[in-house]
Amino acid sequence: MLTDLTFTVSPQEAGTRLDAALLARCPTSSRAFCRQAVEAGRVRVNGRPGLKGGKLRAEDIVQVQRLKERADNRVQPDAAVPVDLVFADEALQLVRTAGVSEVWSTDCIAHSTNTVSMASAIAAALTH
Repeated sequence: MLTDLTFTVSPQEAGTRLDAALLARCPTSSRAFCRQAVEAGRVRVNGRPGLKGGKLRAEDIVQVQRLKERADNRVQPDAAVPVDLVFADEALQLVRTAGVSEVWSTDCIAHSTNTVSMASAIAAALTH
């Protein structure tokens, strides 16, 4: 989260849309987050609320109260949330015997959004 950011519009930025200038100055954000910040009134130009689609002039003073970054939108792990895994038959004991104490995966339950397969890693652990 970017907070309390102030910049002066350069002559090269003159004529640029406010959301595009924000993104150019804050590349860790996104165009959507820049638009949302403007629409929510968290961006001011020369002390006034920035206008959606507003174009900047050289020497304008842009103040950003709060602007989300792409990383702010990612799901963060929460160690306080317990996760129970279900293994068929004696598979859990085999995994533990193989020295695997933790399995971090999104594919333990078949689903179309799974991106990392753990099958080969578990199979390799079981064969050693």
